Amino acid sequence: MCSSGQDIFPFETKWNLGEYYEMFEISKSWLGDGKILDVGCGRGESTHYLGAIGFEIRKFSTWERLDARFLVADAVSIPFKDSSFDGVLMNNVLEHISDKDTLVSELKRVTKSNANYVFIVPTPWWKICKFVDLPKNFVRILRGYESVDWWVHAPNVHGLNWFSEFNDFRNWDRFMSKHFVVEEKAVKRNGFQFLFKCSNE
Repeated sequence: MCSSGQDIFPFETKWNLGEYYEMFEISKSWLGDGKILDVGCGRGESTHYLGAIGFEIRKFSTWERLDARFLVADAVSIPFKDSSFDGVLMNNVLEHISDKDTLVSELKRVTKSNANYVFIVPTPWWKICKFVDLPKNFVRILRGYESVDWWVHAPNVHGLNWFSEFNDFRNWDRFMSKHFVVEEKAVKRNGFQFLFKCSNE
């Protein structure tokens, strides 16, 4: 594993830290070889690392600097043919999707029957720590240093509802088991991130 000072990507990013790099290593080993789709790839760090195809809802300038293929698309209407991929990575994306059932249907449509899925999602402990930080962050808001977006991780889904998100984050096991066969699970980043390796039922 890399040290926290070693650059993995050719631009400044939090993913260069060793604790994040470890999650990419686990994801890569769980997904195995084959054609991988990185859903909600953001600036493209994980796409680049996995040699995957990534898509996001908007284009990022960093894409031109990475060795991967990117496109802009909607996760609930994936622009690929049936059975196009051997695996899927969703790195801190699932909690931002309101229509998760449609998303799951699309993921299964574009993947092969023996596909592997890796979901990296925030844990309830992450939400608790945000709540504990309330006094400190409230002072920072009053001083104009930041917005209230820190209160929720997915404001586009839940508005300013910490409790709704906390409940969602407590139920990742139930969600995964409802839609997939959960093969492995790991807890990383001092309890802030769950990693699920899933396969089709």
